[in-house]
Amino acid sequence: MSNSPWKKRSEAADYLRRSPKTLANWASEGRGPRFTRKEGRPLYHINDLDTWARSGSDSALLQQRGRPLAVGGQHG
Repeated sequence: MSNSPWKKRSEAADYLRRSPKTLANWASEGRGPRFTRKEGRPLYHINDLDTWARSGSDSALLQQRGRPLAVGGQHG
């Protein structure tokens, strides 16, 4: 995974241990982690992935990955 805080859908899916197709389906249904588009492609910020995982049934995922549940920083 790249060092950038912005993740392609495939990287975001890997991070959340989901398939890219699942993230695409969620996006089309208006759910799942927040994302933005650049040149028509979805990009997910790592803070949004953490926030989303922490807010729902996937909160155990972050603990499983050994990541802190507190998320710092902002992006614009």
